[in-house]
Amino acid sequence: MDEFKKDDLKELIEDGSWPSVSIYMPMRRAEDVGQNPIRFKNLVRMSQKTLQDFEYKNAEKLLDPAYKVIEDQFFWKDRRDGLAMFISPERHKLFRLSHPFEELFVV
Repeated sequence: MDEFKKDDLKELIEDGSWPSVSIYMPMRRAEDVGQNPIRFKNLVRMSQKTLQDFEYKNAEKLLDPAYKVIEDQFFWKDRRDGLAMFISPERHKLFRLSHPFEELFVV
């Protein structure tokens, strides 16, 4: 998924399930493009650690969609400027966007 629409925002706001994870990351386009999955994996791992610190026992299962993205070599060939992923027990959404973000994860 790529285009972030008003309906996507509404769906994310209305999702009251706990916990939820948001991951934002600028994407590298030049010679160090191979760093993108590594940096994303680091953000996912930090999210998992935070969930475990909150004693959430299903952290790895919750973040499974993100771990699958890390392994998807085809996904990382698309060269956009930013990535945003939103994960909750009810759904997950992934966006490759045309503007960069500061590297950030929020649990």
